[in-house]
Amino acid sequence: MHTISEDQNKLIKSYGFIEEIMSNKSFLQDSIELASNITGVPMSYISLIDNDYQYVISQHSTSLKTIDVTHSICQYTVKDKTLLEIEDTHADIKTQDLPVVLDEDIRFYCGAPLLNSEGNAIGALCVVDSKTHSLTYMQKEALALVGKQIMTKLDQQRELIKLIKNINKNFEPSNCSDINCLRSELTHLHEAVVKQNQVIKNQKKQLQSINNNLSTFAEMVAHDVKAPLRNIKGFLSIIEDKVKLGPDYLDQKYFEIINASTTNLETLIDDILIFTRAGSDVEEFNSSIDLRSLINDVEINLANNILTQQAQITYPTDLLQVRGHRSSILSLFQNIISNGLKYQREDSVPHIVITAEQVDNRYLISISDNGIGIPKEYFKEITKPFVRLHSSKAYPGTGFGLATCKKILNQMGTKLNVTSELGKGSTFSFHLPLL
Repeated sequence: MHTISEDQNKLIKSYGFIEEIMSNKSFLQDSIELASNITGVPMSYISLIDNDYQYVISQHSTSLKTIDVTHSICQYTVKDKTLLEIEDTHADIKTQDLPVVLDEDIRFYCGAPLLNSEGNAIGALCVVDSKTHSLTYMQKEALALVGKQIMTKLDQQRELIKLIKNINKNFEPSNCSDINCLRSELTHLHEAVVKQNQVIKNQKKQLQSINNNLSTFAEMVAHDVKAPLRNIKGFLSIIEDKVKLGPDYLDQKYFEIINASTTNLETLIDDILIFTRAGSDVEEFNSSIDLRSLINDVEINLANNILTQQAQITYPTDLLQVRGHRSSILSLFQNIISNGLKYQREDSVPHIVITAEQVDNRYLISISDNGIGIPKEYFKEITKPFVRLHSSKAYPGTGFGLATCKKILNQMGTKLNVTSELGKGSTFSFHLPLL
């Protein structure tokens, strides 16, 4: 026999035929029995043929039989892709010397080709007998029809295998051979796809929220940056006009305002950069932090304000280790304590009280001040970028301190809580994980 096709071995393997037969003894047995009944021939079988072997399942055996393809009668059905009837194999030149004819006493053969959806013949549905026969036209048509039904089942199994392999590149048919296992694998993969789609939907939703926030943030940045720039531009224009009149017309206050606007702009840019970087350090939040040492560093950083205002900062002597990213936690404490020092009445002495209460595997940290307090309706607003409840003249600032704190805590999977009473002070609380 000539080689059927270069890819015939690969084609046959793609059907999972051998694996299916080995695990499912009843595979296609109904179709094999039907072929025998409609033709009146006592022996029927299905064969698949590659370049080397013929694989056979028959109605009287549940085991797979393999023979050399050159000994096969079905090779001619597959090669010609048409129904082949040989009434007497002993008299036909193609079959009279074949071992299966001589050894198994096969005298009659009729085979309908199994043509797949691409028109390739992968095997045949065959009926054989030890006696000569002659099938009617209707019997041959019925045999061919059963062959098409078998091919439909095989094609469906092949497509299922192909689908699973496309989804799961590591899938091997030999590890999951029968059709029920394949369906189970497909169900599992379907559930995984549904779950992944939900993840993608959530990520898309989060991305949309981030884009909206970025758009709002950009508008606020543009607005707040333009204010000092307008001041600078306006007073430079005034100075330009005054210069034309002579140096005597220049006023020192113009330069002071320009200098202050420039300083405000520089501070704003610094705070924006701090805010955008907050919580994004690659170091993650797993370092050991000694809270006593950290608060001491905050006191050093704020030493000028603390000494000038004669402020008091008290905290428990038994503060332990927490887990986090040190510079982020330092920024968290420094921003809250700085606000406690800043938002004070003119005649008051700032008093900042820090407490730590262990709750399960976390510390509940509270930082309280005796400042001017915050109206309840603004509790949520004060943690948004650029939000200021007072003029920058009364209380200098850019509105980024608490926004940065909120962002750091969100990155750690916790949140900033606020309680306050007007005229009596505010308390900011949050959780930090124990080491």
